[in-house]
Amino acid sequence: MMQFLDSNFHGMFFLVIYGLLFLSSVLELGSASTPSQLQLEANAILNGGWWNLSSSDSHDICSPINGIYCNDAGSVIRIKYQCSQGRVQLGRLNLSAFKNLESFEVANCSLQGTILPEIGNLSKLTHLHLSSNDLLGEIPPTIGNLFQLTHLDLSHNTLRGEIPHTIGNLSVLTYLHLSFNSLQGEIPHTIGNLSKLTYLDLSSNSLQGEIPPTIGNLSKLTYLDLSYNSLQGEIPATIGNLTQLWSLVISNNYIEGSIPFELSFLQNLDDVDLSCNKINGTLSFSLSNLTSLQSLNVSHNLLIGSLKPFSDSFLNTLDLSYNNLTGLPLVLNSHYVDISFNNLKGPIPNGLDPYVLKGNKGVCSDILNKRYTNSNLVQSTTRNQRRIR
Repeated sequence: MMQFLDSNFHGMFFLVIYGLLFLSSVLELGSASTPSQLQLEANAILNGGWWNLSSSDSHDICSPINGIYCNDAGSVIRIKYQCSQGRVQLGRLNLSAFKNLESFEVANCSLQGTILPEIGNLSKLTHLHLSSNDLLGEIPPTIGNLFQLTHLDLSHNTLRGEIPHTIGNLSVLTYLHLSFNSLQGEIPHTIGNLSKLTYLDLSSNSLQGEIPPTIGNLSKLTYLDLSYNSLQGEIPATIGNLTQLWSLVISNNYIEGSIPFELSFLQNLDDVDLSCNKINGTLSFSLSNLTSLQSLNVSHNLLIGSLKPFSDSFLNTLDLSYNNLTGLPLVLNSHYVDISFNNLKGPIPNGLDPYVLKGNKGVCSDILNKRYTNSNLVQSTTRNQRRIR
């Protein structure tokens, strides 16, 4: 009986081994008939029409001269397209073939087409730079599948639609630049999930709604530009959480309410531009805390109150023009000052050029009318005078 079981066991053992060998040969045969990853990449390069390559180049597609960089195994990890090679269509390049792609850079190349949903298949992508091109359509929600992405630059295109909420999935993103497009809708509240973000530029779009309070979650942010949109509501008090911020630009919108006192908490601020909005109230935030501030522009708003808080400031640039400010101080220490077109009264502060007081009827109006006219008023050095509301 034991002999029978033993012989039967050995028979079953060899049968299993034979079956595994047969299965292995079948799989090997199948894989031999399927293009390898390297061949898929070569086919995408050769058939995309981006490079002047022939089939004879299929085994040598890696070429820094052509902007194609590969790892030691020969797989493409970076594409930096050389614009001199001609105008191309984004959709003609089969991006799904590049499973190991880490960086895709095509900037200022008149790149045409739309960003296809397949972009979300590039799971290893860390850098996506497609700025200054002719891209159309919307940003696909699948962009949120790029969990390794640290840099995203789609600026200076003609992208429309909304910023997808899935943008909040990019938890390691440090750089986000979407300016100069035709993006609409609201800034998604999920933007607050980007806890590693240091640079955010959404300027020159058609964004609407309010600035989401979740923007205060971006504690590592150093640069924020939301200018030239149609944003409404008030600046959220959570802006005071951005303690690393050195540049804040929200000019040319429809922002209302007062400037939040929490702005005083941002001791690293170097540049603040809130011009061309509907901001009212007084300048209640404390300049004494903003020891790094060099430039402040709140011109073309509805501000009221006194200028006396600015008497001890040493800003390089101070533009308070086109408001309803009163209370002219005896001294203004800023290097460049524009306080024209307010309701200021009294003597001209020591050392202040009278032209910066143009439009204040209560300040030496006779002298100003004789010495300065609209035709010779020195042009403001600030950069947000294109659209005055």
